[in-house]
Amino acid sequence: MKKEKRQLLLIIFGIGFIFLPSLFGYFSGDDWAVMRTSQISSLPEFFNFFLAHTPQSLTFFRPLPQQLFFNLFGALFGLHPFPYYFFVLSCFLLSLYFLYRLARKIGFDHLQALLTVTVYGTAAANFARIYFLSAFQDVLLPLLVILSLLTFLDKRYWLFLLYFALALLSKETAVVTPFLLIALTLYLRKKNYTNTIPYLLVVGLYLFYRLKYFGGAVGDSYLWDFSLKKAANTLLWYVLWALGTPEIMVDYVGSGLRIIPRYYTDFPQWGKVILAELGSLFTIFFAFLIVSYRDLFKKHRLVFFCLFIFVVSLAPVLFMPWHKFTHALSLPMIGSSLLLGFFLSKPSFLSKALIAVYLVTNISMMFFLYPRFYAVNRGKISRLVYTYFAEIYPSPPLNTSFLFVNDPKGYKGGENQSKEVALAVSQSDFFKVFYHDRSYQVYFVDLPISTPSGTVIHVDSGQFLKRY
Repeated sequence: MKKEKRQLLLIIFGIGFIFLPSLFGYFSGDDWAVMRTSQISSLPEFFNFFLAHTPQSLTFFRPLPQQLFFNLFGALFGLHPFPYYFFVLSCFLLSLYFLYRLARKIGFDHLQALLTVTVYGTAAANFARIYFLSAFQDVLLPLLVILSLLTFLDKRYWLFLLYFALALLSKETAVVTPFLLIALTLYLRKKNYTNTIPYLLVVGLYLFYRLKYFGGAVGDSYLWDFSLKKAANTLLWYVLWALGTPEIMVDYVGSGLRIIPRYYTDFPQWGKVILAELGSLFTIFFAFLIVSYRDLFKKHRLVFFCLFIFVVSLAPVLFMPWHKFTHALSLPMIGSSLLLGFFLSKPSFLSKALIAVYLVTNISMMFFLYPRFYAVNRGKISRLVYTYFAEIYPSPPLNTSFLFVNDPKGYKGGENQSKEVALAVSQSDFFKVFYHDRSYQVYFVDLPISTPSGTVIHVDSGQFLKRY
């Protein structure tokens, strides 16, 4: 038993080492918007976290990983990002431990459970949700759902209800939890699946509150399309991402899964490496499926159960073809990881080759993504902006406005420099947080929404746009 625990901890800490660079990130983009709403000074404002259309509300009803998380850590650590990222990574690693326990609970042996954790933990699809603080809900959601499943199986229903409620407060896709419970109890041939009926009523009440008071998501990408063809295309992309395809590839693949020419000019060094790795991975993967078809048929109940988890967990986003991102895989990958973990435990050349190529591909994709991920680069810009204003303007100048301007001699000849800074600091949100003033406004020449009045201090945007 001690040996098994040591092996599990070794794998979990090894995965933590892979994501170690995330601890040195900074706040960026949406982080500032969430921090702005989470800065409160009264109890009524705290309760506004759970209400719609208040100064402390956000578009989505995710108060636990957003307002509450940033409020608590902001009070404790201010604008020092390390504790935020450390907590996010810790929650991710903790979810791996409970995923191992879930695998053992449903009948996996030690090796199968370890492989499940390895497949899930090293997936490149995890990159976005660990390196972007505003995606913390996609780290917290699988942790709470797994805890819900475990406590339900242990018949600790009140504790299950607590974890389920916390999951609903983390992200709306937690509504699939009762359906996962039904599938789990049927797979284990238990008779207590009828106990999930009350929780379906909880889902109904949650959806009523969520849709009535917060409404549906709005925006160009939040468009429903119930075309089965497009849903199949969306599902295919999620499968490719779950196996190791970097998220950015969706912008470089045209109809018929053809790589567009711009791919090779944008990635002259990495382009062929990525295709070679993915080609090897998919070739071995399909060969493994062909060789293992008899085992897959014999274990058809497990196969259907795992595929059910994958597809049903994607159901809330499956019909949004213009809004697909890898962070939505945090829950579905529980199913795909269980499936791969079980069948990869069979000793064979193909299984060992698939494990090796999977690890090499996914880990190398993280090296590829790091210098190209928007949250990482915007975080670096935000850090420079913070350092500049902390040194020169620690307090806001009276009756004076800041205007971010472009430097024609600088990066990109000055084109859209202030816009890039605006995206990194979420326009005025950074300054509202930094100066503790909810009404504070700054201006950007590329975003002429309004014109500054009175004395104006021009800030050169180019100084913050170093290339990394």
